[in-house]
Amino acid sequence: SSAIIDIENDISDDESSTPITPSDNDTTMTTTSQQILNLAVPALISLAIDPLMTIADTAFVGRYSAPNDPYPLAGLGSAAALLVFSFYVFNFLATATAPLVANRRAAKDEVGARLVGGQALSLAMVLGTALMM
Repeated sequence: SSAIIDIENDISDDESSTPITPSDNDTTMTTTSQQILNLAVPALISLAIDPLMTIADTAFVGRYSAPNDPYPLAGLGSAAALLVFSFYVFNFLATATAPLVANRRAAKDEVGARLVGGQALSLAMVLGTALMM
């Protein structure tokens, strides 16, 4: 048991005298954390825009419509539900395009990445135009 105490004293003496300093891996973690944050914040903002827009629309229509007239708010409710539905239905385009572009860029195929992005943009324009008609 005295050998165990001696080993513990040796270990504690060595560790207590050496200050803990950040290693080079800590800067890598910071950059990785920063990259994750750079992706997460715009995604969070894009997901928060739809409910915020609906709240703003409801506030304006409720404030500026005629008193005791339920029809403008009822119409807004239907329109907001349709907008949210179309937003989620057409969200597949971004969800499907992002990994395809990422794979092309990871393979150093910038032309292929631009081609996939252009195709997705063209499809979005066609679907958006069809939705407006």
